[in-house]
Amino acid sequence: MPSTPSTSHPTLEERICQQIFALPPNCPRAKVHTVLDPLLEVDFSDTEDDIQRIFHDTDDERIEENPSAVLEYHSTTHDITPLMVACDKCNQGCLDYMLEKFLQVAKTKDPVRLRRAKTRKLRSLLGNPLMDASNENRNTAMHHAATAGCWTAIATLQRIQSLLIMHVDQKLGWEEGLEQHGAKSNAGVSSPTIQSTPSRTSILLRLGLARNSHNDTPLMMATQSSHAYQFVKTWYDLTWKEVQAMNGGSSALTETTLREALEATNDSKDSCLSLASSLGQIDLVYFLVGRDDEEGGSKDSTITTKVNVTANEVLKCKSSLHKMEQTLNSNPTLKKQYQSQCDNVKACLKLLESQLARTSERVAKELLQEAELAINTNGDSFSTDDKSKRKKKKKTKGKGDALISTGATSSVHAQQESTKPCDFQSEQKRESGAILTTLPDGKIAVRVMGHKEETPNGQSALGIDQTFVSPDATDLLRERFRGISSEVDSVMSALCLDVKCLLYSDHGMALNLSPAQLDAVQQILEKQLESVQKAREIQRRMHEIGEQVK
Repeated sequence: MPSTPSTSHPTLEERICQQIFALPPNCPRAKVHTVLDPLLEVDFSDTEDDIQRIFHDTDDERIEENPSAVLEYHSTTHDITPLMVACDKCNQGCLDYMLEKFLQVAKTKDPVRLRRAKTRKLRSLLGNPLMDASNENRNTAMHHAATAGCWTAIATLQRIQSLLIMHVDQKLGWEEGLEQHGAKSNAGVSSPTIQSTPSRTSILLRLGLARNSHNDTPLMMATQSSHAYQFVKTWYDLTWKEVQAMNGGSSALTETTLREALEATNDSKDSCLSLASSLGQIDLVYFLVGRDDEEGGSKDSTITTKVNVTANEVLKCKSSLHKMEQTLNSNPTLKKQYQSQCDNVKACLKLLESQLARTSERVAKELLQEAELAINTNGDSFSTDDKSKRKKKKKTKGKGDALISTGATSSVHAQQESTKPCDFQSEQKRESGAILTTLPDGKIAVRVMGHKEETPNGQSALGIDQTFVSPDATDLLRERFRGISSEVDSVMSALCLDVKCLLYSDHGMALNLSPAQLDAVQQILEKQLESVQKAREIQRRMHEIGEQVK
């Protein structure tokens, strides 16, 4: 909404905001001209010296040093601009009118310096697409358009910003702006390169990644509107089209850039996906992560996975669904009104969990493939002499097997001596691990923290699941981390656990694992989680060191 006038006589900018606010969103173009033309009869009869005296060239010096600085604007005097009001009211007619005004100035035959000064004068009245308000929220025009679901404003804001950039940089002297990704060469002046001048792709990315005081982007705020899917898809399609067309499709900007933009988070660690799923924006969630094949195929054949699903999105969606169900149960009168949204949130949660499970399976498969490749590579690198030495050494040492009792069937599994020289020491370390114990009969068993269960005839509660896959996958992972995580390896060996047990669903664990095996899995995952936290801390320190070096 327009800012409240501080005096009894509103400024020209405030009067323009009030008139735009009073116009209906779908008013005819003629009505817009009738209302705004009297206010925007800007007096451009000033001489060039007078205009330059009012609008100094301080920006030119800054831009010559850093061309990308033309994309950074901060308002210090205005709470809101006419451009923001038009976006907030989703009044495309007013937006087209403002674009027309900027084009009129751009098409004049005035000298470049005078044309730039006139553009600045018009910008001071209408605003800038990338300029944030001076109030506490610091929203841009793109934020207002996103909240209103005005997806048609995206292309208009991009064109206005391109025109403003074209008439800000004096040294480059552009004649036709960024639509041609360059400039016509003048005498003694070389044409700028895409790397040194903001392109349409850069402008669209800045529009989509503009931050307010809460670090919310327009893509996040669009999830609050009823046109969330159309807004985000329009921005994505426009930006991706420019990425593909830039430099004949050989631009360094790739799909990864758009993925990072969509995965950006705010101060509350919410992303566009987490907000959309928590609000039941099922169409937008389908667009971002794709539709489950079990539900009848993709809604749009062009839709692919735009973002990676993490546990954070799943947890936030679960929390939102829980709160929504509690509210509906305590207020039955609201159930009819919000039941549809609740069902959409459930569908979003199901889709996120499905995608997260697929990602986990894919990552596990890639790890096993890498381990298998590493083993094959190391095996091929051994020489014939090394193999003969190992055979002689194996004969002199004897069998060297480590016996581990499984308890339930009293069967004994032999761990064969490895072909690597260091594996004999690894086996000794495994047997002397803190979590292994020796029984009175001399057998080795695992000591697991958990619930103690009484069984008849002194039998152990640890059973063997015959449905487990071949131990080849387990051996691959053990071989990769042998000597580094021998304690985890000992637990899995003694409990007959397979690597894929760590990826079981809740029902799979309940059906296939004993209580002691569940305790062991929990211990392993907790230690892995601690390692993840330490790894993040190491990366943070490395990043800080890198910044200091720069």
